[in-house]
Amino acid sequence: MRYTPIFLSVILAIFALSASAQNLIPNPGFEGNCSPGALGNGNFGADHWYNANAGTFDFYAAAEPSPSCFLVDTESLNWELYNEVQAPFEGDRFVGGIMYMSSFCIREMIQCKLLEPLQEGKIYCFSMQVAFSGMFDRACNGVGVALSADSTVNFASSCTLGLTPLIQFDEVVSDTENWMTLSIEFVAAGGEQYLTIGNQLDDADVSSEVVDGSTASESAYYYFDMLSLENCEQNSIGESSEIVLQIVPNPTSSMFQITNIENNEPWKVVDYLGKMVLSGNGPIGDVSSLARGCYVVVAKNAMMRLVVE
Repeated sequence: MRYTPIFLSVILAIFALSASAQNLIPNPGFEGNCSPGALGNGNFGADHWYNANAGTFDFYAAAEPSPSCFLVDTESLNWELYNEVQAPFEGDRFVGGIMYMSSFCIREMIQCKLLEPLQEGKIYCFSMQVAFSGMFDRACNGVGVALSADSTVNFASSCTLGLTPLIQFDEVVSDTENWMTLSIEFVAAGGEQYLTIGNQLDDADVSSEVVDGSTASESAYYYFDMLSLENCEQNSIGESSEIVLQIVPNPTSSMFQITNIENNEPWKVVDYLGKMVLSGNGPIGDVSSLARGCYVVVAKNAMMRLVVE
């Protein structure tokens, strides 16, 4: 297929747009090996991440990492015990931890330092992939992340860290077959520079359900992969500085919404070869028919990156 110079310039602009927003989470897919000396309490198998309390997250990998890392090898698991282990959402690796234990206040948490602090008043977009593990016999709510200005590690406790969640699952999550997206668009207070994965709810506020797990541990266990935290204002270009278009949620596997467009205003979705794969009018779209990957939504002379999962 041949493209006109004008259309090629649009594609180049799309690539420039996609590269303009930086993911502020280091090692968002938990790839690579652990770094001795930056591991928190005990070893953990993902660069830039460390345990945030006395709990110990697990590192799942298909390839053998550094001998200093704790590892669960997804190619040689005891499948009678780990009968619900997911494939990674992307890459080769992912992590998992206990989010609730009914007999004790047990919460396993990991933390990282963002590449730069969040700026006051700026709009940010966060997303994370979460999967429930059926290997233990509980499912719970409260699974999510928190942001803080200071590191809150507390190796003397296996319970909550007293953080206010940025976002969490309010309902009990027990889907063992699919990765689920937890995403939010928010305005930063300013200075947030640490991200903590875990369940911050006190036991009295946790809702749990008994599931058909392979071990009677009275624990709820979840996997995590592919985190993203970006300045949303760098992800879109409006007709003027007063009009900013956003796509929420992003990533998505079904419905999305474009902010600040009217019901009769058109939009289209193109792939990175410039082929239009979807079009519509108004703020609501449905990408459930598209293959998983990265696309660009064009509306009101703005181009916005869209991730279909």
